[in-house]
Amino acid sequence: MLIKNSLKTLTFAMMLNAWPAAAAPTVTELSASEIPAFVAKHANVVLQITSSDPRCGYCVGADTVFDAVSVKRFDQAVVFARVQWSAPWSKFPVFTAPLVVSGVPEQKFFKDGKEVGGSPGIEKDASVLFQKIKSAYGGSMAAEQRVRTANIDGVRGSSLDFKSIPITSKKLGSFPYFSAPDKTEYINRGGERRDFDVTFVPTKAGFATVTGESFKAHINAVSGQQWQEHFVSKSYEQFIVGLGGVKVFDGSMPRDAVEKVKYYIGGTEGSIDFWNKEPVKVYAIRHTDGTEVVVMFQTNTASGKIQIIRKTELVQSIEWPNKDQGAFPFLTAPTNTEYRNGGGETKEFDETYVPLNGTLVAIEGASFKADISKLSGSVWSKPFVDKSYESYLISIGAKKVYDGIVPRAELNKFSSKIKYTQGAMSFQSDDPVQLFFFKPEKTVEIYVMLQTNSAGGKIQIVQKGEFKQTIKSIEADDIQKQIDENGKAVLSINFDTDKATLKEDGQQVVAEIAKLLAENVDLKVSIEGHTDNSGTPARNRSLSAERARTVLNKLVQTGVEASRLKATGFGADKPLVANDSEDNKALNRRVELVKF
Repeated sequence: MLIKNSLKTLTFAMMLNAWPAAAAPTVTELSASEIPAFVAKHANVVLQITSSDPRCGYCVGADTVFDAVSVKRFDQAVVFARVQWSAPWSKFPVFTAPLVVSGVPEQKFFKDGKEVGGSPGIEKDASVLFQKIKSAYGGSMAAEQRVRTANIDGVRGSSLDFKSIPITSKKLGSFPYFSAPDKTEYINRGGERRDFDVTFVPTKAGFATVTGESFKAHINAVSGQQWQEHFVSKSYEQFIVGLGGVKVFDGSMPRDAVEKVKYYIGGTEGSIDFWNKEPVKVYAIRHTDGTEVVVMFQTNTASGKIQIIRKTELVQSIEWPNKDQGAFPFLTAPTNTEYRNGGGETKEFDETYVPLNGTLVAIEGASFKADISKLSGSVWSKPFVDKSYESYLISIGAKKVYDGIVPRAELNKFSSKIKYTQGAMSFQSDDPVQLFFFKPEKTVEIYVMLQTNSAGGKIQIVQKGEFKQTIKSIEADDIQKQIDENGKAVLSINFDTDKATLKEDGQQVVAEIAKLLAENVDLKVSIEGHTDNSGTPARNRSLSAERARTVLNKLVQTGVEASRLKATGFGADKPLVANDSEDNKALNRRVELVKF
């Protein structure tokens, strides 16, 4: 390997608040094959991937920024290295694990041999790249990711309107539908395909999100051939229009619109470059079989880029084998670990929020949640636990549909609804959440959320299901049965909040009490009101007494003799259960009919 200057590779252990005026850049120059050993040797490595080809517009200036950062000091020891190749920039060298390169220039951050972050493209100045590296090694990279994700708030939810696109019956063929024009090729192994992705598409109103199967590629002239920009552009336009495509956008996006989604666009080979002013052409295809397709392409004097998206919903984009998933909650804890809190908490019906594409969605149905910890005498291994769950879930047909931190803005929307109890995901932490989706049968949907760190983990499992009503109207026979068995009946009679005014359903219960007393003329009851502990003791007693008196007066109005009735209020003095949850407080708010 070569050292860029005569200095040996430096490590840094202190924070410096000003850029050194004359410090020489210290960057170790590597070949692609030297990367694995170098990354394994050093605890913290910042690696730049770039090309000296002048046709790589983004590469110009990247070295200057990177070199400037290399002389800065950090909280932890950091070494800087670079892999650089000459023309053509698009002919990448062969990279091996742990490195996966998707575009140039790119900066990748490694810690203990594992990639922990990065910075695609070229930063405006060295201070921006410095802050990102500082977050990775001197702070929380996850916090940086949360900031990035929050930027998308206000953009998510926009969509491309296909209803206005004329329907075509032309044969589309199989995805991605068409090849590169003559004498050109899709480089990087023919382009990148994903079963499901979220793509940002420019429109006149701003960026829209389109989800579904995606393809993206960089277009180059075949070796020995000349690049012809107009020919390539004309070829795509004519072919797409021939399929029934309609042009819905042709131009560049405003800088402020790009800023809002800057962490979600680009970064991989073939991604449209929205930062420069090269026009982007967008076409929409709406087929008679229901297929909806978006095609974006961009060309310049040297090369081009294309992205194709077949619009689908998340569930529709995945085919699931019909495999037996066992009995709910389906999964045991991995070897040498356990579900704490008595083996976890299972509910027949609950509301659970899951992060679909970073957007929190409420799923109702059977739920299970538990903290995961090591067994006594064992050692906790986050990689082992992660791999155990993932490999098993994938083996039975599940698909990982999310892996990241829920945006802070998204959390704020549901702050009053998400309950952080034992086993529940800590969405507010910097530990990423993994979400797996499994649909073993047409009518069965199962969601598994997993969150782990260096000390333990959490798991939540939800099987989506319909709500089954178990409440039935209180009738005179039910009240009679309680009194016969217990000497009293415990009833939920609803009143307006902090008032003694009966709600409509409360009036129906009083009507059933009147019916019971009319059928049992010798029965005498004491009407006793009870509250939870939300108010002051004095207010609770007076309110419960007022409510008991309201019930008595209603019964007298129906013809029940007042001599058969008593009314009193105990406030919160005689709770049925502890007032330690909303559910328990609801049980304590009651009216009892006590036989005397």
